[in-house]
Amino acid sequence: DHCACDFASITGKDQTTVSRHLKVLVEASILKTEKRGRNIIYQISDEAVRQRLLSFGIKSKECCHGGCNNETE
Repeated sequence: DHCACDFASITGKDQTTVSRHLKVLVEASILKTEKRGRNIIYQISDEAVRQRLLSFGIKSKECCHGGCNNETE
């Protein structure tokens, strides 16, 4: 589970750019979203997609460097 700020810090791109790319992945059903407080959390949509990404050599790792406000309001 990752928020856009996680990807922004990893890629060095601004959060707006990252969010646009994440939206495309959601529209393609690669990712799904969940609202947590003020943040949108992105997750791989299902196990079949996760396995496909692994077959391409794309690994998921735990993240959230504390840059987000993940508290629910």
